[in-house]
Amino acid sequence: MATKKNSPMTIDGVVVKTMTDVKRVNKAKSQRDGRAYWFDKGVMRFFNTRLHGGLIGFRYFVTSERYDTSYPLQFSVRQVQPDGGIDTVGDFQDYSTLESAKDAAKRLAKMDQGIPTNPIREGYSPEVKKQNIALLIREGYAEKQAVAVALKAARASYRREHPKGAFPAHLGPKKSTAKKTTKKSTKKSAKKAPAKKRKVSPKLTDAHRRARSTCKKCGRFHTTRDHRRHYYGK
Repeated sequence: MATKKNSPMTIDGVVVKTMTDVKRVNKAKSQRDGRAYWFDKGVMRFFNTRLHGGLIGFRYFVTSERYDTSYPLQFSVRQVQPDGGIDTVGDFQDYSTLESAKDAAKRLAKMDQGIPTNPIREGYSPEVKKQNIALLIREGYAEKQAVAVALKAARASYRREHPKGAFPAHLGPKKSTAKKTTKKSTKKSAKKAPAKKRKVSPKLTDAHRRARSTCKKCGRFHTTRDHRRHYYGK
């Protein structure tokens, strides 16, 4: 089974690697279908269409259009179809800067990786997703792998039509239904007693030093009154 890994597409025997190849296969399609050539110089001049860079992921490219020079330059992301046609990803002139448009194209190219080209169907509805899962299982995929690949393909298909915004519920990540058990503490929070302030002894001044001198009777460092209270209890 062929798998997209940002490999070039082969359209009408032409390996599409560059914008020159895109123009070639698109011109062949326009002649075959009897429709206007997408890269016609007159049409591009009328819409002031400019190409910015080459192919991104061998499938996307960025253009800019504006009515005249008085209007701001807006950018669009284009997609090369497997039959050689050109489609617009999202809305026309959906991006205000070239960097944002190129980033969107790179994200789309990255989402295309690992998606089988066959039998995956285009679409993102729940019905298409279920059909793709059944087709992948018949092709030999395991059930979990089929679900993952079908989800990735549906998300990529949705993002090509809606480059901005969140995915719908059936395409979003699965949320675990298991309830988180949290242990509640039964112990009552005891109020902490305020810390006792340490008594700081005042600094001794010269008067204190004179009063607390060596006792004449016992030779210890205290006043005479303290000596009488200590030894005589008076």
